[in-house]
Amino acid sequence: TMDDLPPPPPPEYSTYRKPGTILGLPIWGCVLIGCGCSFLPFIAIVAAILFPVFAQARESARATSCMSNVKQMALAHLMYCQDYDEKFAPAERWMDNTAAYIKREEVFHCPSVPGFPQPYGYAYDSDLSRKSLAEIPEPRIAIMLYDSRKLGRSESDNAASFPYPGRHRQRNNIGYADGHVKLRGQGTETDPDPGP
Repeated sequence: TMDDLPPPPPPEYSTYRKPGTILGLPIWGCVLIGCGCSFLPFIAIVAAILFPVFAQARESARATSCMSNVKQMALAHLMYCQDYDEKFAPAERWMDNTAAYIKREEVFHCPSVPGFPQPYGYAYDSDLSRKSLAEIPEPRIAIMLYDSRKLGRSESDNAASFPYPGRHRQRNNIGYADGHVKLRGQGTETDPDPGP
């Protein structure tokens, strides 16, 4: 019945606020919201500064991983030479011929080459194909493996397919016939060595 219902609230009830609140929120909540609003521009500025730094760090890590790949492939070629009368692997299937000396298939894939399944991104200097190590007068400057625009398996040419600009901060990783690896300008010995 109507007699059992509570009486309606007084008219000033809708404007009543508890002590210690602003707009119905506790005072500490309003302070936090105010601090958050003042820090948003600061956070945006810090993020704008740090994102390029993180991108450079990621690319440096990829360049280092690629250099490790080229080093492992270069050492695999030298081990192949020791087992096959000091002759380099044939250019046609060089990855298959040296795979027994490499622990992981991922070594044949440059980490800076996008795509799935990931393409390869390395090439072998066809001038070394089946050549004897003794026939190379200066192995320390003879290019053997390098970053390449060619993305297939066991790609080879006479060191003509370097990516331009270089794949790793405008430089390319190059493995030489003596087993050492450098990150170089565009891949020729005449280029100035920019250093690591």
